[in-house]
Amino acid sequence: MKQYASSERTKQALALSLKKFMEKKPLNKITVREIIEDCGVNRKTFYYHFQDIFDLTEWMFDRDAVDFIRQYNSVENYDDGFRFLFTYIRNNRHLCACALDSLGTAYLKRFFYKDLYETVFSVIREAAAGLEVSQEYQEFLADFYLGALISVFMNWMRNGMDEEESEKIIRYLKLTLRGNLRSALVRADNPNHFLN
Repeated sequence: MKQYASSERTKQALALSLKKFMEKKPLNKITVREIIEDCGVNRKTFYYHFQDIFDLTEWMFDRDAVDFIRQYNSVENYDDGFRFLFTYIRNNRHLCACALDSLGTAYLKRFFYKDLYETVFSVIREAAAGLEVSQEYQEFLADFYLGALISVFMNWMRNGMDEEESEKIIRYLKLTLRGNLRSALVRADNPNHFLN
């Protein structure tokens, strides 16, 4: 247990150092040497925990935001999860803009997809309770909704991360999602609905 705690502290120190450098320059200009010198650890320690700077970046975002948003994996509180994610991105705008500029849209889409898929799928699974809906269709809905959500977030990031805009987007997401997900699942439960 002590070794785990020590390992976590080391990873957190490396992430804090990375954040500091990300406020000053693009991610692809930050070196492992700068981070280890700032933290006072050796190169071997860095590579024991992470493959490269991008691996550290992914861990940092995972730790900061995605672990927290996974708590919002229910139909009842997913809009709170959206609000948290918007707030996190806005409060860490330098980090997120640096990651977007350095890693590109495709990388961030893959990152969000990998880490948020299970959360979206949990909401769909809960909405499908009591219905006979195939796993395949539930996975299709997860892909569909997650793709749309990621696009909304990426556009918002590119357009300045405005707080009023984020509240408007949350309202629109609630209008769009509330009831529609369950309706799609009910129709899938009764395939005859597709014939109408």
